[in-house]
Amino acid sequence: MAKTIKGKRSKEMIIDSACQVLADESYDSLSLNQFCEDNKISKGQFYHHFQSKDALYLETVNYVYSLFYLNLKENVVLGNGFESDLKNYLDTRKNFSIHYPVYSSVFFKSIITPPEHLRVEINQLHHNIKELNENILKEIVRHAPLREGLSKNQVINYYLLVLDTFNHNFMFTNKESLTEYLDLFDILIDTLLYGTIERGI
Repeated sequence: MAKTIKGKRSKEMIIDSACQVLADESYDSLSLNQFCEDNKISKGQFYHHFQSKDALYLETVNYVYSLFYLNLKENVVLGNGFESDLKNYLDTRKNFSIHYPVYSSVFFKSIITPPEHLRVEINQLHHNIKELNENILKEIVRHAPLREGLSKNQVINYYLLVLDTFNHNFMFTNKESLTEYLDLFDILIDTLLYGTIERGI
């Protein structure tokens, strides 16, 4: 039992170190030799937990995806009206980036600029989050007073497109400008609300 716990903690520590590195570096620039040396990880210890650099990357990404998924599941509260629900959903995403900037960086980089040879595996890992986001947005717009001519599916796809663009820009935002950039979420909420529904309802 003690060895199992120690081994689990050792693996978690390696993944946490990988998060720190991948938040600033790309997959291609990650050198296993340098990574192990910088983090005082023996090769034997590394290969006990991971078969390869690909395995480390995928497990690190999966760990971050799990945190993001759990964040949405635990903190998104629906049923309080369209405007309140949408704001809560976007604030939940924003707060994750504020409180966990390292994880956010790994999250967005893995989605926007994944290693080409791991794209299929990453899409599979991301599937549950994508599905959850779509289900949340479907519930949010279910009773929304949409503008004439707009369908619920069109609005959901529009929201997802805007969020994808926001995520892409987030990836290229330097740390000094991060807070200012995240403040744009308030403008984003107003745009998503009043660009799709009738005012005054």
